[in-house]
Amino acid sequence: MWTKLSFILLLFIFATFNESISAPLTVKISGVVLDARSGEPVVSAYVRIKELKSTCYTNDFGEFEVLDVPVGNYTLMIGRIGYKSFETFIQANGGSRNVFEIVPADISSASIVVSSHPYVSPLEISKIQPDLEAKELRIATANTLAQTLLSMPGIEIRSMGPAVAAPVIRGLNPTRITVLENGNKINDLSATSADHAQATETSGIESIEFMSGAKMLTKTSSAFGSIINIKNNRIPLIMPAEAIYEGNLFLESMNTGYNVGLRTDFPLAGLAFNAMGNFRNADNYSSANKTLDNTAFRNYTFSLGSAYIKDDFTIGASVDYYANDYGIPGGFVGAHPNGINIELFSRNFRVFSAYHAHKNLFDIITLNILHSFYKHTEYESSGIIGAQFIKNDNRINIDFANFGNSFFDNGNYGFEYNFTNRKSGGYEFTPNTDKHNFAAYLFREHDFDFMSLATSLRYEYTKIAPEERIGIDKDMLIERTFSGLSFALSTLFPITDYFKVAFTISNSRRSPMSEELYSAGPHLAAYSYEVGHPYLGIESGIGAELNTFYSKSFLDVKIGAFAYDYAHYITFRPTGDTNWAQFLPIYKSDGVKALLYGVDAVVKFNFTDKISLNNVASFVNATNKTDNQPLPSMPPFKFHSDLRWSNSSLTAGVRLEVASAQNRIDSFEQATASYWIAGLYAGYSFVSLGILHDLSLNIDNIFNAEYANHLSKIRSIMPEPGRNLRLNYKFYI
Repeated sequence: MWTKLSFILLLFIFATFNESISAPLTVKISGVVLDARSGEPVVSAYVRIKELKSTCYTNDFGEFEVLDVPVGNYTLMIGRIGYKSFETFIQANGGSRNVFEIVPADISSASIVVSSHPYVSPLEISKIQPDLEAKELRIATANTLAQTLLSMPGIEIRSMGPAVAAPVIRGLNPTRITVLENGNKINDLSATSADHAQATETSGIESIEFMSGAKMLTKTSSAFGSIINIKNNRIPLIMPAEAIYEGNLFLESMNTGYNVGLRTDFPLAGLAFNAMGNFRNADNYSSANKTLDNTAFRNYTFSLGSAYIKDDFTIGASVDYYANDYGIPGGFVGAHPNGINIELFSRNFRVFSAYHAHKNLFDIITLNILHSFYKHTEYESSGIIGAQFIKNDNRINIDFANFGNSFFDNGNYGFEYNFTNRKSGGYEFTPNTDKHNFAAYLFREHDFDFMSLATSLRYEYTKIAPEERIGIDKDMLIERTFSGLSFALSTLFPITDYFKVAFTISNSRRSPMSEELYSAGPHLAAYSYEVGHPYLGIESGIGAELNTFYSKSFLDVKIGAFAYDYAHYITFRPTGDTNWAQFLPIYKSDGVKALLYGVDAVVKFNFTDKISLNNVASFVNATNKTDNQPLPSMPPFKFHSDLRWSNSSLTAGVRLEVASAQNRIDSFEQATASYWIAGLYAGYSFVSLGILHDLSLNIDNIFNAEYANHLSKIRSIMPEPGRNLRLNYKFYI
């Protein structure tokens, strides 16, 4: 018996010894992946050993572990949406735990990667409106840009149905707000009339940046309010290590709407590529147990971009298409009696180049060339064309950025030329125009021991040349030229480690639009008869902003007070006359003295590292000083509160929105009542089968309250949407 047991034991020892000497020595590779900027763990980043084709993902603490790796040298690849691809060589020898830092793929307003430069402007960090990044966007994203930004300080919605909405900032309407896409102005007609939709899609947005203070003059001639910059990476600026796929599905109940989209970034033949397609559809929207006809919409987006990327040089190009078919309801003052249908089409071709020269006068020189075609056709209920607008826009911008010299820490200067050809036809009475615009700008920042300082200058020259048109008085068709210098100065004083004060003073200059100069007839979609003023001067004003910031322990406070004093504020005013041929009220453009002032406040309580309460309040008062009465279309006092529980993968919360009554109105406006609404939301991220999933659910207006938005053009016949469920799902491979 013992002989048999001894024989079995010897066989076991031999087999074990034989396996140990025949199997290769394996070790474990482990580590943690951190955000290079914030030091926070990066969750759900993929970690891949290239030679073994072995992949894992980081956990909620940014940690990863790869088991049974044969001893040797390998290429380790780390990637995550929103970060630069990372690749390094690593020795698998059972050594110490590794720490890897990956860099956020943030792009400056000049569309250059700034994470390679350590300077981060205190003035950029200290602003009232925070940038919206991917985690926040997954919950906030809605059908339009304005709806996506609704809970931000100082932002309201001007709307004419769910498909037509534009942001209003501190009472400044879309005529005075600049919206950018990857640093370039969006070419559409949304600033000219409330029935014109913005030509942008929200589903592919990676982040939204707000630009305020002196830096705004690098993009526009006014430093009032804020600039909104949508970032969607149409031209790749980072070479992906391999193909990355992103898909999205959006559903909502109030209009049986849905959205589907797919995007991919991939390398091919030494080039980086980006391709995106998206389709959105919605029926007429419902509220208060009724449905408003002619509010359905359908749009699609397609884009393709490519770039050649080297350490010191990048050149790329992109083309994108956007189409939107939507309805404008009828039967109320401010719309065509029977409603209209609008077909909108936009095509953009962009070339971008950046060279890291690191010379005395500049570190990086960038070139942006943009050609944009825009077509907008309005159909009456009978099917005939009521009006058509075609706009060709050609722009070139050259920007020189420098990161430190004998005096300035950061800054840029540049030149911009823009040629716009605008044509219209049908029952629309604004002449065709050619517009030439030239701009030169200078922006500088410096950090002293006791303060941060930013200064900027912008010079613009504009020429608008109208063509003769039958039905328009030749005396109105006068070629106009406008020129002027804008300035802005922003300062930041750190009073203590916890308390800071910022101050901005600036002037605003805006050349009149073609419609404000030359319009001479009915605009049926807006149900008005608009008459321009060919001798209008430049819209101009002086503005001041005072912002205070307090951050300590569990409390963060931001308070921003502002005053914009216009010596010449252009607006269409009712004349009191009626065009009896069309039975339309006549509005005439004119310049008045105006004053807008108000306060935005953000108070956030961080009760624990997971539980917070964020409160936002906004107030604006606007007066036409010439006529001593309120300016029209100004939002009431608004308060938002957001109680949130959040960790690295799960977010849940409850929202409250309260608005006061708006009784301070112009003579032709109607007052709106106060209201409050509440909502619930949740978002969850998880990894399954090697795929990162993002899921969010919003229940808006959970108690189905009936209320009106004062800036809605259809509020007289239809309240805002009732209870609405929004489901947003995204996956990343």
